[in-house]
Amino acid sequence: MTMGISKEFFDTLQAKVLAVVRSLQDPKQQVDLAIKQLQDLLQDSVNKAAEVAGEAGLIHEKATWEQKKADDFAHSAALAVARAKEERAKGDEKEASEYEDAARQAIQMKLQHQDLAASYTEQANALDVQVAHLREEISKLRLLISQLQARKAAVAAKEAQTAALRKIGQVAQGAADLDDVLDMFERMEDKATLQLKTAQAKVDMAKDPVAEKLNKLTYDARVEEEMKKLQGEA
Repeated sequence: MTMGISKEFFDTLQAKVLAVVRSLQDPKQQVDLAIKQLQDLLQDSVNKAAEVAGEAGLIHEKATWEQKKADDFAHSAALAVARAKEERAKGDEKEASEYEDAARQAIQMKLQHQDLAASYTEQANALDVQVAHLREEISKLRLLISQLQARKAAVAAKEAQTAALRKIGQVAQGAADLDDVLDMFERMEDKATLQLKTAQAKVDMAKDPVAEKLNKLTYDARVEEEMKKLQGEA
C-alpha cells in the first residue's frame, strides 16, 4: 500500500527552503551553495512527485479493473434474473430459484468489486491532490532558483563593472602621475634654459671690448688703491 506524500514531507521541504533563504542574509553564505541546496531539494521533490504519480496511476488502473469486474458481474446478474423469469414462466420454479441464487451471488461479487473500485479511486484521487500540491511547491522552487541565478548574474555584472572602473581609475591616476612628471621636467627645462641664457650673457659680456675695458679699469683702480696702502705702510 502506498504511503503517498506525508504532511511531514511538505513541512520538511518548506523548512529547508526557508533555512536556505534565511542563510542568504549571512554575508558569508555563498549564493552558489544556496542554489545547489535548492537544486538538490528540487530534484528530491521532482523524484517524489514522479514516484507518487506513478503509484496513483497504478491505483487508478486497479480501480478501472475492479469496476470492469463489477460491470461484468452486474451483467451476469441481469442475465441470471432474465433466465429465472423464463424458467418461472415455464413453470420450473426450481430452475428459476437456482438462477435467482446465481444472480444474488453475482450481485454480491459486483458490489464487492464496485466497493474496491471506489476505494482505489479514492486513494488515487488523494494521491493526485498530493502530487498537484507538490508540483506547486516545485514551481515555487524553480522560480526561487531562477531569481537567485539572476541575482548572482547581476552581482557578477556589478563586480565586473567595478573591476573595470578600478582599472580605468588606475589608468587615470597613472596619467595624472605622468602629468606631474612632465610638469617637473618642464620646470627643470625652464630653469636650465634660464641658466644657459645667463651663462651665455656672461660669455657675451666677456667678449665685449667695452665690458672688458670697464672690468680692467675696475681692477686697475683697486690694484692702485692696494698699492698706495702698501706704500704708505712702507
